[in-house]
Amino acid sequence: MRLWFWQNIVSPHQSALLQALARHPDVDEVHLIAAEAMTSERQRLGWEVPEMPGVTLTVAPSQDGVAQLASSSAADVIHVFSGVGGPAQFRTAFDTLARRGARLGVMAETAHKNGALSGALRLIKYRLMALRYHRQIRFILAISQLAVQWYALSGFAQRAIYPFAYFTDPLPATPAAATTEQIAFLMVGRCDAIKGGEEFLHALAAIAHLPWTARHIGHGPAEDQWKALAAQLGLADRVQFLGQQPPVVIAGHMQASDTLVLYNRYSDGWGVVVNEALLAGTPVLCSTLTGAKDVVSLSPQAGKVLPPRQTNLLAEALSERVAAGKVTADHRHELSRWAEARLGGDAGAAYLVNLLRHALDAADSRPAAPWLPPE
Repeated sequence: MRLWFWQNIVSPHQSALLQALARHPDVDEVHLIAAEAMTSERQRLGWEVPEMPGVTLTVAPSQDGVAQLASSSAADVIHVFSGVGGPAQFRTAFDTLARRGARLGVMAETAHKNGALSGALRLIKYRLMALRYHRQIRFILAISQLAVQWYALSGFAQRAIYPFAYFTDPLPATPAAATTEQIAFLMVGRCDAIKGGEEFLHALAAIAHLPWTARHIGHGPAEDQWKALAAQLGLADRVQFLGQQPPVVIAGHMQASDTLVLYNRYSDGWGVVVNEALLAGTPVLCSTLTGAKDVVSLSPQAGKVLPPRQTNLLAEALSERVAAGKVTADHRHELSRWAEARLGGDAGAAYLVNLLRHALDAADSRPAAPWLPPE
C-alpha cells in the first residue's frame, strides 16, 4: 500500500499517524506533500514542524512540481487530500488525479459554519462539489461525527464516508507544579469567544466556595476581556493566565491537572487538546460542539459532554469534579492506556489500513472506529 497525503502544512497533529503508517507492515510508502512547512499564525501559537522518520516529505513544491507529481504518480498510489481540492496550489493536482481515475480520497473536518446565512451558503458550495466529484472521490475520512453528518448532508454517498479522528502519541513533558489539595482545572487554546471562556469563568464563580485552581494557556483577541472578567468576578487570584507555552510545558500542565475544559460555543473540528489531556490521564469536560466529544462520551472515566452555553450545567459538572477529588496515579495510568488504544498513532494506522481495504478493495467488513461505541 502506497499513501500520498496532500496537506496544507507539516502538521504536528498528523505526525503520529504518518509515522505509524510508515511502520505498518502493509504500507510500502508514506509521502507527505505540504503546501508550506508552517503558517505564521500556527507558529505564533507555538506549533513546530515535527520530524517524521520514515515519511518522504515534499514541502512547498512549485506549480510545475505539483503537476509533475500528480501526472507521474503510479496507478496504485492512494491519494488523500486535506479537504475537497485542498490548498489552492493543489487543486490542479486534485483535478488531474480525478480525471485519471486515481485512488482518491479526502480527509476533512466539518465545514459547518454557525449562522443561518453562512451555513446555507457553505452547504450550497459543498453540494455543488459533491455533484462534481462524488464519482471520483472514493472515500472521505470525516474527522468527528459532526463531519460525518456534514458530508452526508452535502450529498456525498454514506457508504463513502468513514468516521475519522486526529491521532496523537503522548508528548514529552516538563513537570508543572501540582496542587496538593485543590482540584486543578486547565483550559488550553486560543483566547477567542468561540472557546467558551466566559462561560468557564462564570461557572468557576458559581463554585467559588469550593477548593479549586484554574489555569489558561494561550493568547488571543479575548485575553484581556477574560482577565478583566476574572477580576470582576473576584477570581483574579485563583485563575492564572499563562500565555502561550511550548508543547513540553503544556504537556506538563496536562499531567498536573485534574480536568481539561474545552467548552466550545460553536462547532469545532476536533480539539486535539482533548487527545493530549486523555493521553496524560486527565479527564475532559467539553461541549457537544467539540469534535472530540466522540471519544469523551465513550466512557465516564474520559470525562463528560455538555450542551453549549449552559453555565449552570458547566458549574454543576465542575462541582462534581471537585467532589470526586484529585485524579489518582492509578486512574491517570489507566485512562492514558485507554486513550492510547483508541487515539494513538498505531491505533489510527491500523484503522486506516483496514478502512482503505474496505473502501477501495471491498475487503472484509466495514472497520469499527476504535474511539466510537460498537454499532
